[in-house]
Order: sequence, then structure tokens, then C-alpha cells
Amino acid sequence: MKNYKTLNYILLFGLAAFITLIGCKDFVQNIEPPNDSTEDINLNSEQEIDFLMNGVKAKFATTYSELTCLAGGLSDELVYDPNFPGATYPQYFEVEVGIIKLNNTSIENAITNLGSLRMHADTLIGRASVITFKDDNLRNQALATGYIYGALARYLWASYFGLNENNGGGVINSGPFIPASAMYDLALKYIDSAARYSQGDLNPVAYSLKAKIHLIEGRLNDADTAAQNGMSEIDKPFEAKFSKESVNFWYNNAGKGRTQFLLSRRYLDYTSQDSREIRRVSFANTQGIGNYIYQSKYFEDKTPIIVMSWQENSLMRAELSWREYMKSRMESDSTSAMTYIDAVRASHGLDPLAVPLTLDEIFNERDKELFCTGARLIDQRRSGKWHLSNSAWRYLPITEAERTRNPNLLK
Repeated sequence: MKNYKTLNYILLFGLAAFITLIGCKDFVQNIEPPNDSTEDINLNSEQEIDFLMNGVKAKFATTYSELTCLAGGLSDELVYDPNFPGATYPQYFEVEVGIIKLNNTSIENAITNLGSLRMHADTLIGRASVITFKDDNLRNQALATGYIYGALARYLWASYFGLNENNGGGVINSGPFIPASAMYDLALKYIDSAARYSQGDLNPVAYSLKAKIHLIEGRLNDADTAAQNGMSEIDKPFEAKFSKESVNFWYNNAGKGRTQFLLSRRYLDYTSQDSREIRRVSFANTQGIGNYIYQSKYFEDKTPIIVMSWQENSLMRAELSWREYMKSRMESDSTSAMTYIDAVRASHGLDPLAVPLTLDEIFNERDKELFCTGARLIDQRRSGKWHLSNSAWRYLPITEAERTRNPNLLK
């Protein structure tokens, strides 16, 4: 058994290295799923599908943790303080103040990883489409996996990257810049395909992800329809999971492992109002070094990140009900919004909300519930509660290297 586990670790490490090697190449080139390429022809078999699916999931986890952490740095969630003794990454200070050079190496690395994730998810779809399977369930699982992580790759492009300070979106292969709205639409199509192949297992998650995109885009009716079919209390969270080989970026860049980004001290306000909020807004004090705090939600390098949960779905339903109440003034809408909020709070052993419900209060609940998951930057843009200057970046910039090697981005 020990030898078997060792072999598994070796195989997973080898796959991670393979993905990293390819991901470091210019993924901006016209890359089609390499179904017939001689160097990896042996991967075009049913026996390798589990191996490939696990590789895509691992790549997603590391990429998701990296991007959500950098997004936290650009938002009012995290702080990079040059006076903190552990702060040694000046490129993070650019993110902190929103004055970001196009040659920022940390963001360039994140773009490379996101491009690699997108390519490998799409490649999995391509392989699963041409392999002759004996097990149809495995084929459907492979296609569902490729499509859901392909959708998430496009969601990450739309949510976190931009061509300029206020223009979100990304690129695929060497194509033209795709504005965030169009990239979100691509993500929605991929989500629909994932749900079609998942045979119902993924449907609640898929609907919640669709609701999230519609809400970001301001399509409230579509968001409400999707959220009604989304995750409920019986559904387990959809997570980015880590391993010994693929660790959580938060831990080593904004956590116990290594603290580059600190946590904004505004989170102390939540716990001073109710000490039990530490269950949602988990932080720790730096030992003997000034008056700093850092997030401790990801207290180990393998602590998973919740990508979607029934709690987030309920908070979306609360917001949608409240926005409807602001138009209709029907008490039933107001009551529904409060019911959704209180259900989320109860799941953490918290009392019902004791203050009058407002849209700002709903965003406060989101700030606590979705703490350190990448949601805060998106919510700041949605709510108009921006903390930096008007000229600051509100997205991570598509970097100089990407602009140079992509002829469609050259001015």
C-alpha cells in the first residue's frame, strides 16, 4: 500500500510538472487540443482520463488560489505594508495601491497559469471527444470536468483581468481581446455543457455559478431564475482542493506560511461587534512584529478554498429579493431577504441579523461569508464602494509580455 501511494505521488508530481512545462510556453499561440500530437499521443486513451482530470483539477486549484489572493490584494481585503518585516515582494505593493506596471512578474505568472488552465481544460474536452470509451460514464465525467473548469477559466479572465484600468476581460490563444461581458457569456455556455454531461450531479453548482455571473452582469431576473435552482443546504460546497504537490497560494503569500499580504484591520470591527464572527472572518496576530493581523482561514497549505456553496447562493437570493423589494415595496420580498441572510448566519452559530436590512448590510454579510475567496474585488466594483483613486486599476492588467506576443493586443 505504501508503494502504491508513493507511485501515485510520483505520477501526480509528473503530471504537475508536465502541465507547468506546457503552461510556461507561449499559450497565446494558436493552440488547439493536441489530440494527435506525437509527444503526448499516449495520453489519448481511456486509461489516462482519470490522470488528466486530476491534473486539470490540480491546476485549477493552484491558479484559483493565486488569482483570488492577488484580487484580495487589489481590493480592500488585504494590505501590503512595506514597513512589515516580512514584506519583501515590491510587485505586491503595486497591486496594493492599484498602480501596476505592465511588467509585474507576479501578475505575469498568474496569467501564464490561467492560460495553462484554460488550455488543459479545453484539451481534456478535445481528448474525451475523440477517444473511444468502453465506459460511457467516464466519458461524460471527463467532458463535464473539462467544461466546468473551462468555464471557470473564462470566469477568472472576466472577473480579474483587464486591458486597461476599468475594462475587464481577457484573451484566448492569439485571439483579440474579449471584453468581460463576452467572456462571461462563454463561461455560461461551458457551464451549460458541463451540466449536460454531468447527468444531474453538477446541476445545483452549475446553476449557482450561472446565478453568480448573471448577478455580476446585472441580469437580475436571470440571476434569480438560476439561483432558485442553485445549491441548497443539502449540497456540499464545490471546492478547490490542494495536495502536497499543489499547495494553497494564500498560505505562502498571505498567511501563516509566509505573510506578504496582511489582512486589513477593518475586519477587527466585525469581531469587536460579535466575537463569534471569527468563525467566518478568521485571522491571527503576527507574533512579536508590530500590530498586524493576517488571514488564518487557510491555516495549512492544503486547506481547500470554497468556490461555491449554498451559503453564497442564499446570499445571492437575499440580494435579489432585496433589490426586488426596493422596487415592489412588498414586505414578502423583504422578509425573504432576511430569511436567507439569517439562514446563512445560523449555519455558523450566529444570531439573526440585529440591524435593519439594507443593501450595504447585505454586502457586509457577503464580505464576511465570502472572506478571502476573491469575491470582495468583484463586490467593490458592483457596489461602487471603491477604496483607491479613480485612476487605479480595478482589474489585474494583462501584462506587457502577453501584449507583446499577441499581435491582436499591439497598438
